[in-house]
Amino acid sequence: MTGQSYAAMRGNHACIRYPDFDAAVEWWRNTFGFRLGAEFKGSDGLRMCYMHPPGDDRTMIQICGDGQFIPEPLPNMDGDWVAVGEAFRHLGPNHYCFDVDDTEAAVELARARGVRIVGGPVLYDQLNTKIAFWVDPWG
Repeated sequence: MTGQSYAAMRGNHACIRYPDFDAAVEWWRNTFGFRLGAEFKGSDGLRMCYMHPPGDDRTMIQICGDGQFIPEPLPNMDGDWVAVGEAFRHLGPNHYCFDVDDTEAAVELARARGVRIVGGPVLYDQLNTKIAFWVDPWG
């Protein structure tokens, strides 16, 4: 990481889990004019997509939906991390994604600063990108 900081970190997307994928996509489309970007499936078949606001291809929200879900929001992660796929079953906000120039270096810097890494870094083949998950001090 340049100068051992996160100066090059950029926002990428926020992820929200819905019980009905198609209804959520239509709501964002009809309510705010969001446009459908990449559509893909998780390893367990969970439908996902990125949606962009009108006139902005950089900003994204990730919609996840269908399949089995847990009606409560994602719980505090004070214990051991559950599988990433399990976390996607909880309704509501799930994660916020940042782009960094070097995922491994960003993870090592976070660890050095006392951040608990709960997944990755790992290559996510469907999007050809490396991902890692961490939790803040509150879980």
